[in-house]
Amino acid sequence: MPCCINDFSCSGGVQAHHLLKPWRGGRGMGMRASDDNVIPLCQYHHSVLHDRIGNEFKFFVKYGRKETFGQELARRLYEEFEERNGSSTAL
Repeated sequence: MPCCINDFSCSGGVQAHHLLKPWRGGRGMGMRASDDNVIPLCQYHHSVLHDRIGNEFKFFVKYGRKETFGQELARRLYEEFEERNGSSTAL
């Protein structure tokens, strides 16, 4: 799966980014979001998000997407996975 930004600046391998602002559930101090709240980012964009911008909403707007792009993508990926593999949890 390619980086969800998928533009000319992508570089490095793709990593799973656990949302800072999950679409479902929450995060606690020092805790990451659950695995149903992940999106693919290349190493470069993952670094930009964490080290330069620090805010997912601002990050996605910078790359021409809606603020909620990450949540919407993570939800869609999770729902597609559940459809293919059988739902184990109800939303």
